[in-house]
Amino acid sequence: MTTTTSNGMPFSLRVLQYGCRYTTVKEIVQRLELDNDDCAYVVGDPENASYEYVIARGPDVTEHSNCGYGIPNAALRDALISYYGKGA
Repeated sequence: MTTTTSNGMPFSLRVLQYGCRYTTVKEIVQRLELDNDDCAYVVGDPENASYEYVIARGPDVTEHSNCGYGIPNAALRDALISYYGKGA
């Protein structure tokens, strides 16, 4: 099942089933296409400065942070580290 968020981006309702402990998922703040059909999303509640990352591999949500980041770029950074690894 797919829905459209307040900023017009389609997003699977599966992310809402994970029940982020520290963040109310109100919208997609950032979306970054990764390899193949994979995407990293930063979702959250901008009014309360609370964000999480979600990694979707194809249509399936495979990972989310559940950390309660205070800024979206930190969540996106950790999503990229989680997806690609720390590197050299």
